[in-house]
Amino acid sequence: MMTTSAFLGAQCPPGAEPGRLPAVGPAGHWRPVVLVRAAPGPAGHTALARYSRRYSGLTSRPATPTALVNFGESVNFPLLFGIALSLFGAATMMHLLLVSLARRAYRDRAC
Repeated sequence: MMTTSAFLGAQCPPGAEPGRLPAVGPAGHWRPVVLVRAAPGPAGHTALARYSRRYSGLTSRPATPTALVNFGESVNFPLLFGIALSLFGAATMMHLLLVSLARRAYRDRAC
């Protein structure tokens, strides 16, 4: 655990403004990420908003992954799954019927 000023002092070169730092450090290395959680309620929300404004170049807000949202909106998935399952079941029954008829015909010819 460390204060914000200690973190910025360890990461920022002397004389640099924290809000204007590049996203990639020297030689293409990514800067470290710090996850922050505040107390629930208005005090925590205010603290997060204050730090987000103060260090706008270093902060990002949580976002819902769009791939999960788009998959959840697929209302036809149960219908498509049911159709595919029915087709595979019908194909299995047809295969069973054809194999049993062919076996019976072969057995009747052999006798």
